[in-house]
Amino acid sequence: MVATALAAITAACGGSTAAGIPEEAFPVVANADLAVGSQRLLVALVTAEGDSLAASEFPVEFDLYSPEETQPSFTVTGNFMWTVPEVRGLYRAEVTFDRAGRWQITAHSPGGPPGLLIPFDVAEEGRTPEVGEPAPSVGTRTAQEVATLSEISTDPDPDPRFYELSLDAAVSSGRPTVVVFSTPGFCVSATCGPMLDNVKLVAADFPRVNFVHVEIYENLDAATRQELNVVEAVEAWRLVSEPWVFVVDSTGSIAARFEGAVDPDELKAALDELS
Repeated sequence: MVATALAAITAACGGSTAAGIPEEAFPVVANADLAVGSQRLLVALVTAEGDSLAASEFPVEFDLYSPEETQPSFTVTGNFMWTVPEVRGLYRAEVTFDRAGRWQITAHSPGGPPGLLIPFDVAEEGRTPEVGEPAPSVGTRTAQEVATLSEISTDPDPDPRFYELSLDAAVSSGRPTVVVFSTPGFCVSATCGPMLDNVKLVAADFPRVNFVHVEIYENLDAATRQELNVVEAVEAWRLVSEPWVFVVDSTGSIAARFEGAVDPDELKAALDELS
């Protein structure tokens, strides 16, 4: 079974506050596949009691310390986005890691003192396909091969457009493609459904772009989670977490990638770059 990167913070998803960051608050890096180079960092802000402090009006900065350094290597501002609307969210920031190893992160209000240092790992190389790499070509089941979409999707309100093309046909079609790896019916962190919903909202504005939803599991009627089998595409794309969204350009190369959650404006911007 694919482990979701956000499962570790599922319990830390209570209400939010617009007050200053409490002294006991600390950041939790939600990425499962960070590597040297430019990365989209995702961070949850939680307390020891399990309360989420994320809110759109709650500004936060993160200091990042490279391995063995005692002073911040750089500071970034967190841009908030809802992962489950009005329930919980994450902060995102574009960062560049210049070395692999055990990094540390701390959170604070803008201009405020740093808080607790929390370690996280950065690998020399990532596992998931990077921007510029060819999109792995692998077949997926389509609407034409099943009696109902419920055989290939746990989305309670599936958009038929997302199941018209096999993944390999889409990425080799000569048109841009958006690929969503998610399993709304089995997602531990409950972010898969909202992420897929965000992509469906964007799809209406891009009629000439292929959109493909790939379920994480192939036997959706399994009696227990232990009996679920991961689809071939998940293995071929080397996913170590879910959900993921990839933007593939008309030549079949990865143009953008989003782990864990994607804001509609982020996805629109990535697609506008291809037009």
